[in-house]
Amino acid sequence: MIPALRPAHGEPPFTVPELLALAGGVIMFVVYNCGVLTAEMLPVKPRDATVALIAISFAPLLFCRKQYCTAALALMTLPLLRLADAGFLQRYSIQELETHFAAVIKMAGPVMITGISILTYSSRIGRHWAIISAIGLILAITGSNLYEWMGYAKWSSIPGRMAGFHIHPNTGPTYCLLCLAILYTLNPRFWWNIMLTAVAAIPTALSISRSCCVLYFAVVAVYLALHFREHAKGLIILVCCAPPLIGTWFTIVESRASAGRLRHDEFIEGRFDAILRGDVEGLRSVERGKDLEDGWAAVQRQPVWGYGAGCATGERWQPHNQIVALWLELGVFGALIYVMQLLIPLVLCASQGFRNGWCLLPSFLNIPCLHWLVEMPPYWLALAVCYCALIRQRFEIRVSENAPASARAVAA
Repeated sequence: MIPALRPAHGEPPFTVPELLALAGGVIMFVVYNCGVLTAEMLPVKPRDATVALIAISFAPLLFCRKQYCTAALALMTLPLLRLADAGFLQRYSIQELETHFAAVIKMAGPVMITGISILTYSSRIGRHWAIISAIGLILAITGSNLYEWMGYAKWSSIPGRMAGFHIHPNTGPTYCLLCLAILYTLNPRFWWNIMLTAVAAIPTALSISRSCCVLYFAVVAVYLALHFREHAKGLIILVCCAPPLIGTWFTIVESRASAGRLRHDEFIEGRFDAILRGDVEGLRSVERGKDLEDGWAAVQRQPVWGYGAGCATGERWQPHNQIVALWLELGVFGALIYVMQLLIPLVLCASQGFRNGWCLLPSFLNIPCLHWLVEMPPYWLALAVCYCALIRQRFEIRVSENAPASARAVAA
């Protein structure tokens, strides 16, 4: 599951700074994105913990050799635009944390984590770091959801649905799906990916999120279909053995569950019926449709410049659509930048026979479901992995102590 910490064939062994950057980067990515800071499980403030995580990962990264993919670095455009709009222009006053300044500080955290994640992936340890971080994040999210389901804690903001550390039930499954896409791209071990896919199904099921369950099944179905001929016998055996294994697992968990387990009422049962029976009418949400209509009506009133970063995160509008949300915040130019960042890898993926496009699946499928994708570091990392897999050109910044002979002659 965890790849051998060996560099590519013919390259020298990893240096001590590279190994330190690998360890620090994994800790930073998993701890920050598992939601333990927002759940206030640590004896430090989220702001201070974020600074500490950035420090332990960024310091050794300075001494690591990095080869940059220009398109991957350009993914920082939208996060930086949102942060600059909220911090300097202040076109929309965010009152989520009582003061606008505190909200801007909170917005800066994911931007910095995203930037360091892309820089880490640009180094020699990037592939190893991304695989280990994705595995660690899936395990951490699954563990926190099971812990809440067992009744030992209560974090979810919606009664009857499990959210783990993330508080909102949709966040954990979305992160798990993005991590699975990263593993499908980078990890060639099929059965390890299948095992982690099964683990990621746990928080997805416990969240009872209709959109997350549909997207999970869609991405996994495509992955299994493309690998069926190669692993046909094993997959057939797995399908035959899955029902009794799942039933046994649920029996064990249910026997140990307490008052924190899923609540059986009309709301929960309706969601279960919609997910398990594939009821299209049940999968629809009247509230989300109304939110989208309100957001689109606001876009039409001010389509060019928008209303300012932060207005579409739930305080004023929550359109449940990432394109509409960015249009509300940054105007038509923000929406166009976002669309171009997705269309470019799609065209490259199509030109290469639709290889290395796993990270595009959840990126596109989540657009009509969520309006806070741009605040998720795993989302930008997944796109960066896709860009780096599709674009092989790299540039490297080097500082040489010895000047060329021609330069020495001129200096003399």
